[in-house]
Amino acid sequence: LILGDGAGSTRHTTNGTAFTNTGSAPVAQYFSQFHNRIYASSGTNSNLNYSVSNDATNWSNSGTSDSFFIPIPNEGGLLNHFVAGDRLNIVKQRGDMFNWDDTTLIDMSTKYGPSSPWGLANIDNTWFYLNQYGVFTYDGANKSLISNPIQRHFYNSRGSGINSSAFGTAPAVGHMWDYLAAVGTVTDDFTGRTVSNCIERYDFQKNQFTYWSFADAPTAFHSYNDINQKRQLIFGGTAGQAFQMDMTKTSDNGNPIPTELVFLFTYSAQSTQTSPKGMDAVYSVMYEEKWNWIRLMFNPGDEVNIQYAFSNTMTYQHLKWSEAIDISQRQGNYWQNSDGAVEIRFPNDPNNLPRSKFMFLRIYDNSDSSAWQYFGCQIDSEVQLAK
Repeated sequence: LILGDGAGSTRHTTNGTAFTNTGSAPVAQYFSQFHNRIYASSGTNSNLNYSVSNDATNWSNSGTSDSFFIPIPNEGGLLNHFVAGDRLNIVKQRGDMFNWDDTTLIDMSTKYGPSSPWGLANIDNTWFYLNQYGVFTYDGANKSLISNPIQRHFYNSRGSGINSSAFGTAPAVGHMWDYLAAVGTVTDDFTGRTVSNCIERYDFQKNQFTYWSFADAPTAFHSYNDINQKRQLIFGGTAGQAFQMDMTKTSDNGNPIPTELVFLFTYSAQSTQTSPKGMDAVYSVMYEEKWNWIRLMFNPGDEVNIQYAFSNTMTYQHLKWSEAIDISQRQGNYWQNSDGAVEIRFPNDPNNLPRSKFMFLRIYDNSDSSAWQYFGCQIDSEVQLAK
């Protein structure tokens, strides 16, 4: 194990307990292993140093020792580097990226590289990183932007996205099938909702983003296999305390866990029709729905709260929500059974008439004793022409 903090001497250990200064190794804080050498950079200059082949402790360039350095062009110091596609991929502070194959240094002609040296993480052979433009994936050959569904968190019309200072320090990790990046407090400009200690979570299997929030803001992550080969995630907090994430627990360091899903349902025209007399286009804005009932499926014994709202506009802050429905109690026009099926028949409330272009559904909980899962729903409604 070789390590450094960018200020003091580079050190190494062979047993995890006794650490030794690594001879003539440069002062560095970023390390990677590529083709039997250790590569190192300080984060302050443009030199990428490498060790003698097959010897991580030898950084000499005299006699038979062939340690040396590669000057990486363009402005800014070197950040982290990582191996993908059998290439060493090198990142500079202004978003430049290069790759090295032991012989040739190639400029990847991009300014969209990682902004945080600690925001790089991989799941199998796919690497993830973020910058002020979004979250990207990279497999050593192709780079793709995947964060369009949550682009409002990166920049929006209110300037309430991720704070610019977070992009240079955001920690991230690949854990099981999730990419987790801690980005601080963020406010969505559409809903006006603020997420404290926000963690952008990307589910690699489902190609889906969700927002997580821990009671203690992560400053560093580590995913590893324990002695029983079980995958574990630990992270550090601002006070220097280390935490373990255990998916079997129902509280967050003794605090209840707030959870929330908001859905938007609407009528959508499936096609357009044309005739010899001209073109008649069918648009969804011409129609409303008479919302009759909704049937939802959860895990058995679920006790979340449910609210609904009907609206002809998309202004989230002006929605008139129904009273919260605690589905653990059987009363009125809704019920719960032991199998987790919930049915709500919408009443003709003059203050919240069930006829509109849009229906919003909110499912939420704030518990330290139980967890819940949502599996899907069935909706019954009637299409009506808006007059």
